[in-house]
This record gives sequence, structure tokens and C-alpha cells, in this order.
Amino acid sequence: MKIRLSLLFATATLSFTSPTKAALITYTFAGTGPISGILAGTPFTATSFSISATADSGTIQAGTFSSSDYPMIFNAVAPTIILDTPDGLLSASLLPRPNLTLSVFSADTRPDYDPFENVFGLDYIPTDGHLQSGLLFHDSGPSDLASAALYDGTIFTEATFFSTDVGDLYLYTDASPDATFTIAPVSTVPEPSTAGAAILLALAGTCIASRRSRS
Repeated sequence: MKIRLSLLFATATLSFTSPTKAALITYTFAGTGPISGILAGTPFTATSFSISATADSGTIQAGTFSSSDYPMIFNAVAPTIILDTPDGLLSASLLPRPNLTLSVFSADTRPDYDPFENVFGLDYIPTDGHLQSGLLFHDSGPSDLASAALYDGTIFTEATFFSTDVGDLYLYTDASPDATFTIAPVSTVPEPSTAGAAILLALAGTCIASRRSRS
């Protein structure tokens, strides 16, 4: 009876998991240099870079971009940057600032910047939802931040600053290097449902009662 009871629990657990859960998303910015900067007081020139982070589709918010109040969507992230330099790879975790949320964003800037549909990138979003100056790209960007997609763009930020776990990071570029922005949903994680738990308990009670009646 102990073996049969264990198998019954396993079957019930598999059968009554909920099929839906907010999806995890990986955001990746990747570009070729040259892009220069200073990390924790040390200057560098990188031939390429990548910034990646995982976020939840359920945390995407709406706001506005710049003083022109262009519609914007953004999602808070905790990214890692990797810089490929002649002296080797540099890496750091980018951090939020007081009252500022580090976020991936996309803003619809039409018709002022036609033919570019969107300005997108990584920036600190203040509590009022307006954008500061961060790592910005232009070209046809994402209309949402949850669907799988690959976008090409050009960096047009001349200089920007990020806080990191190893010290301040300053980035500079005047060459308008090309870059890509990838949105990749990771997975859907099932959770046990309330109904499944109740049925599981009922099945356990039935097994115990059946065992007692036979003894």
C-alpha cells in the first residue's frame, strides 16, 4: 500500500499543475565598436559589447519619453555588461540608482523622427516615468517588450553613465556603431493549482481510509 500511495501522489501532482504563468524574457543588446569608456577608474576601448538581462513580462509598464511625451513602454532589469577589449573581457553588473529604475525601453517617436519608428535602449527611468539619458538606439524598434524579435539599430548616445557593482561605468561613442536588440521569451513555469491541491488531499484521504478498512 505504501508504494501504491506514493505513485498516486506522483500522478496527481503531474495531472493538476496549472498550465499558465507569466513568461520570463531575456533582453540582449549587442554591438560592434569602437566604444570607449572608463570602468571603476580604468579607461578602455572595446571592439564589441553585450548587455543582457532576464525580466518578467508581467512587469512591463507604460510611460513617456523626453519632454515631448512620446508614448513609451519599459521593463525593469538587472543587466550584466561584457566589454571585449584588447586587454581581455571586462564585465560588470549594472545597478539602479536612488529613485531611478534601470529599464529596457521602447518609445514611439513618430512623426518627429520619421522614418525611424522607435527609439529604444537601456536607461534609468525616474519615478514619474520620464526618460533620462542612457544607452539609446534608433531605427525600427519593438512595439512591445514581450514578443520574440530581433531588431537592428544604431547607437546614437555620445556619452552615458551607469552605476555598477565594481564602480562607475562611463561609455563614449562618436562613430554610431551598429547594434542589435534581441527579445527572447525563456519559458513558462507551471504552478500547482488550488483545485489540484484539494483533489490531492482527497485522494490521500481515500487511500488511508481504504487501508484502514482492510486491516
